[in-house]
Amino acid sequence: MDGQDAPPASDGPAQQYIANLQTVIKDLTGWKVWASDGGNGGLYATRGASLTGVEIDAGLARTVDADDPHDLVAKIQEELRKSAKLAAAPHPAGF
Repeated sequence: MDGQDAPPASDGPAQQYIANLQTVIKDLTGWKVWASDGGNGGLYATRGASLTGVEIDAGLARTVDADDPHDLVAKIQEELRKSAKLAAAPHPAGF
């Protein structure tokens, strides 16, 4: 991690947990994680790269959301599985 993407300093254990989650997910998957500022406890993750038209057509999501860290990780894992499956599939010329 290059310091520019470091999560901000936190005031409590919940914020530190989210900061640690952000770092681990980004380092392992390239996805960026953040928490809702609306106070609803929502978590979001977005891919580090834009999707191609083929990926969008295949149903991949640029951003996912969840109410808790376990669900967010599960959604990211599902997106990673879909990406791997798409990458392994035969494609027409020009893909």
